[in-house]
Amino acid sequence: MKYICSGNIMLDTVKYPNGTTSGTHIGGPAIFAYAGIKLWDDDCQMLTNVGSDYDEYYGQWMRQNGATYQGITVMSDFCTHHYLTYHDDGTYDWEYVHGAHKGAINMGFLEMHPYQFEAACDQDSVLYFPISLENHTFWDQLLEVKRKKKFTFMWEIGATSAVPENLERIRQICSQIEMFSINYPEAKVLFGVDTEEEVLRGMKSLGVPFSIMRIGKRGMYTIEGQNHWLIDSILMDQVDATGCGNCSTGAAMYAYHKTKDPVMAGIMANISAGYNVMQYGPCKDLAAVRREAEQLAQKTYQQYRERYGL
Repeated sequence: MKYICSGNIMLDTVKYPNGTTSGTHIGGPAIFAYAGIKLWDDDCQMLTNVGSDYDEYYGQWMRQNGATYQGITVMSDFCTHHYLTYHDDGTYDWEYVHGAHKGAINMGFLEMHPYQFEAACDQDSVLYFPISLENHTFWDQLLEVKRKKKFTFMWEIGATSAVPENLERIRQICSQIEMFSINYPEAKVLFGVDTEEEVLRGMKSLGVPFSIMRIGKRGMYTIEGQNHWLIDSILMDQVDATGCGNCSTGAAMYAYHKTKDPVMAGIMANISAGYNVMQYGPCKDLAAVRREAEQLAQKTYQQYRERYGL
């Protein structure tokens, strides 16, 4: 498979301010990014470690969407399950449903290892992977695998790593990868600034060939070299925003690699996120809406041709 979505899968339960919960839904960065790409193209797979109860929760969605089990490895007794609580600024809190101790141990069993990327990737692979900076040894090994296998890499950074003291390390990594994704609240903290204009200058200073800065319900900025474009969100009926950042990042990776067009990449990313937000968990039947999504992308792109003089 050409497009590979790695990282954790997990079960999600949203907790609301009134004390109610949403029930249990499939999720995790790997499957949300995978759905973001599979909306457009079947040449993709997940690369993830899972619990032995994986098929009980994910099997119906996998079969409905013709998803391959290639790259999925059972490594623990159960899939990690999180409670998620969202805030108005787009940030969120989370906690393990199974308790902090048991949840953290289980998550450790499910973490990816550099040898798995070496086995799965080659020079034609395009890899999505959300990963923190805390484990320098892991990063050194991962970058060595990348140099050896020569795959293209989209890194989605997380909030715990996007802090000023990590900026130089992030610059070093960004000099060795092709794509980068961050959301606006995290980017403000990382660069120690307060405005979108300042954040965009910081993003351009990283030197990544292509990057995106997600701005929640408003959409995203796509950045190529010293140029940037504001791509508005595609408004659809919102049920749950869980996974939209992963979904849009995976789709942006795919679309930019496929089209080499930063505007179309942002449009397709926002469309994938639009379908993701319409239910709990990823879009339930991707093939059923692919043609609709393709038509929407072309129609929207014509509007941006006029806006930006493309």
